[in-house]
Order: sequence, then structure tokens, then C-alpha cells
Amino acid sequence: MKLRQAKKIMKNIRRNARMEYLYGLGRSMKANAICVRHYGRVDKFTKLINQIGGKDPLLAIELIRQYGSKERNNNRWCAV
Repeated sequence: MKLRQAKKIMKNIRRNARMEYLYGLGRSMKANAICVRHYGRVDKFTKLINQIGGKDPLLAIELIRQYGSKERNNNRWCAV
């Protein structure tokens, strides 16, 4: 499965949770793994959260709640 297809599947699942049943659990998990691997390479914050999430999932959720939106907004709107 290519990244483009995985992004489309994940977008559909985010919009409607029933799409996960339509695609099947295996295919949606594979699409999720591809997207997480891609964003882990691109975004350092995502890579850090994935590493922490493997060891302590509750800490990873707490970090996302506190710093997730701030980190992404700072990266997107930085002045050049």
C-alpha cells in the first residue's frame, strides 16, 4: 500500500468511524502504520511521541494533550 492510499483511508476513517469496518481492521491498521512511520520521519515531535508511546502510553497521551497542538502550530506558522 502506498502512502497516498494510506492517507485516503485514514482520512475516511477519521470522518466516519464505520469506514473502519468497511475497510477491515487489518487494512486500516496497515494504513495507520504507514502514516505513523511517514510522519515519524517528517516530524520530530511525532517521532518522540511514538517512542514514548511504546513504553508509556499514558504519558504519550498527556504530552499530546499539553504540547501537541502548540508544537504543530509553531511549525506551520513560523515566519521565514
